[in-house]
Amino acid sequence: MAWGHGMNSQLQRRVQPAPRDPHFLSNEPNTGVQTTIFNAQEQFVDVRDGSNNPFRSPASGFLRGQCPGLNVAANHNFLPRNGKVTIAQTVDDLGKAYAMSPELAAALAVVAIAFNCLELTEGTCGAGDPLTNTWSIGAGFRALLPFIRGNPSGIVGTHNQYEVDASIVPGDTYLNNGRVDVFQMRSWAYGASRRWPDFRQVTRWSKENNPFFFQAPFSGLVAPAAHHFVIHFMSNHSAEHSQAFQRPGGTLTREVLKSFFAVTGDAPGNFVHNQGQERIPKNWCRRPGSVPHTLVGILPDLLTSNAQYPGIKS
Repeated sequence: MAWGHGMNSQLQRRVQPAPRDPHFLSNEPNTGVQTTIFNAQEQFVDVRDGSNNPFRSPASGFLRGQCPGLNVAANHNFLPRNGKVTIAQTVDDLGKAYAMSPELAAALAVVAIAFNCLELTEGTCGAGDPLTNTWSIGAGFRALLPFIRGNPSGIVGTHNQYEVDASIVPGDTYLNNGRVDVFQMRSWAYGASRRWPDFRQVTRWSKENNPFFFQAPFSGLVAPAAHHFVIHFMSNHSAEHSQAFQRPGGTLTREVLKSFFAVTGDAPGNFVHNQGQERIPKNWCRRPGSVPHTLVGILPDLLTSNAQYPGIKS
């Protein structure tokens, strides 16, 4: 069946689910870590002109995809600006940009390269090239030996292997003619209004509007984890934000979200997504390097969400 063929009238209307009360309140802040630790020299991310990491719009041919965090890292020269990344670069550079732990960064890169290569489709080999330990944060690229395993598709071509329905803002593939990089302004406006990306509401919307909604066992864990990644990695931990919002771990404001997601405008109806312009805001401090977000740290987020809303992962 062709993508989008046979959509019924209910699907066209795009039903918005009614609010659902959780079984309990988690009292989670909209920041990834609450700590009294603050070291401006260690946490401040200098993106001013003249620094090592100024913002630059991607040049023609540079690879960008549906993950704003990866796009930001490449736009600021943490990851290579061309969007082709090795495992070693992933580990080192995402640690510098976001205080992501080495094992979490390595796992994301290894999965992009090795796991996706287990399923070859139409001459492609997942998001990366296992011979060079290189993967793409966006579209595909030519492998070192393409005649052996095909050319990598990049993460934009790994739906239901790495990427999945009910993502943070990219729309479901069936609802967007097979594309995984369509920015859903509905999801953005809902998350921005709460300053908290809400996997539970996005998942319920997809289930009620997408007759072919699907999440594989592994990729079905990526979407809820990615929603929490926004909180853990994009919150501003500067002293200024901690004091202004009386939260020792900083906070995630709408303005910070807009910068990371490349959105301009100030209200639903005039929000505009500027693809490829994702950037770190000025005066932004990442979480403390002594308290990185870890692979094990993903589990409490997933368990709490499923306990609050039983069945959300079914």
